[in-house]
Amino acid sequence: MLTAEERMELDILKKHGAGIRELARATGRSRNTARRYLREGEAASVRKPSPKRAEKLDPFKDYIIERMRAAAPDRIPAAVLFREIRPRGYTGGETRLRQFVRALVPPPTPEPIVRFETLPGEQMQADWA
Repeated sequence: MLTAEERMELDILKKHGAGIRELARATGRSRNTARRYLREGEAASVRKPSPKRAEKLDPFKDYIIERMRAAAPDRIPAAVLFREIRPRGYTGGETRLRQFVRALVPPPTPEPIVRFETLPGEQMQADWA
């Protein structure tokens, strides 16, 4: 990806009649990069997101989510879910299933701290270490 300065430099050199090789040498980029920028302009600097690939776990995600909801507030271990979906046709690994299940489990909420206050002189603390 070219910086704003490099794009401006390419435009100026191109207006002065420089060739692709000269443009590439001036910016330190490949000829294809310089060519692509000149052809596409600003659109060349915007990266297009790649389409989401299908995962082996996709057909089983609804089942896993439903099982996790049914067991709430308890948790079903990923190993148990792995044993359940394996006969249903899942060919992926247990690690990928563990990652998916970990994302479904909400982080534990810490118990609130209850402060205990006493009047001065009523209580003492000693460290015998």
